[in-house]
Amino acid sequence: MKNILILLLIGFTVSGIRSQTWPQGAKWIYWQDDFWPDGEDEYRVITVIGDTILHGRPCQFLLEKYIRITSGGVQHESTSGRFFLHQSGKRVYWVSPQDSTDIRLLYDFDAQAGDTLEIDCAQSLSNLLKIRIDSVTTTQVGTQPLRVQWVHTTDGMGCTMEGSILENVGWTFYLFARPGFVDPPPGGGLICYSDSLMQYPANSVCKIIVGTEEATSPSSKIYPNPTSGTVTLEGDAWQQVRVFDLFGRQQKNVQRGTEISLHEYPNGVYWLAVSTEQGSFFHKIILKR
Repeated sequence: MKNILILLLIGFTVSGIRSQTWPQGAKWIYWQDDFWPDGEDEYRVITVIGDTILHGRPCQFLLEKYIRITSGGVQHESTSGRFFLHQSGKRVYWVSPQDSTDIRLLYDFDAQAGDTLEIDCAQSLSNLLKIRIDSVTTTQVGTQPLRVQWVHTTDGMGCTMEGSILENVGWTFYLFARPGFVDPPPGGGLICYSDSLMQYPANSVCKIIVGTEEATSPSSKIYPNPTSGTVTLEGDAWQQVRVFDLFGRQQKNVQRGTEISLHEYPNGVYWLAVSTEQGSFFHKIILKR
């Protein structure tokens, strides 16, 4: 009910339009920069909620959450942004929910080396950020060859967008240009992106590391949790256990035995990807000494 009221207040009508840019459920997970780190893990998670019509344009509705995970594994989250994006060909635009005339370029995935673009700068500002496409390369993501635009800011207007823009993913630092006058600015590096068709980086565990419930096997038991360093697995005969940190980076690959040692890793939250004869599942483990 709360979500329905929010959508009505914003003033758009949900429809069954096919998603043009990113499919429903597409998710970006970013590390949150912090000028004064407090020892806790902080993230920005942006998810495509669905398709809609806004000011007569087909748009996608994106919801951003700020997530903080303490060293004890306690997760706190709050909504930090709501965005509407419209696509025309290979161009993606940010659309103001209040002003039907306020529509600004966010990406042009067809732009070529040498092109200069004026793109959205922090949504609520009237200024535009100017970036230049320095070069265009290609990278392989799974089975898909995707274009990579290497860009730099030529006129920041208080914002910046530097580095690489990956086709169908976006800027590999944050989805939007970063304002430089807030403390801290949103985003701080793409951890991973996933949708129903692709995952970037290809070896990440983007779908499980933040804001996603774990899948477990009812016939398996993993304990203790929290652990001070050693985890025991009982139940299904497991064939492989991979250990991932919260950034989706594989830390260990264990092929046999009944215990997993985490003694060499710092305190925090880890994921165990367990493969058994009955299938695979993920389990969240808190390491706390």
